[in-house]
Amino acid sequence: MPEVVYGGNLACAQFASPKVRTKISPKTAAKRLAQVASMLGESLDSKEIAQGLRIGPASVKNHIHNILEKSQLPSRSAIGARLDQRHMRVSA
Repeated sequence: MPEVVYGGNLACAQFASPKVRTKISPKTAAKRLAQVASMLGESLDSKEIAQGLRIGPASVKNHIHNILEKSQLPSRSAIGARLDQRHMRVSA
């Protein structure tokens, strides 16, 4: 069952529209990070990635941040270069 969370101030929660957040498995999360990394390797921008994966731009930004943090790479373009070195591409 999705968890309902309210964005913003708790005092205003009764007036805010709920945001539904679904929990995903670690395996699914890893697959999504691989998809985002692969699309970065194809030189797609965040908006194109969001549209291709049917997720919001903020989710793409978070995925990119997580990829950079886990891989200890300095930039988005370094992700693509690393994938090219390893000949790794993941289908979306």
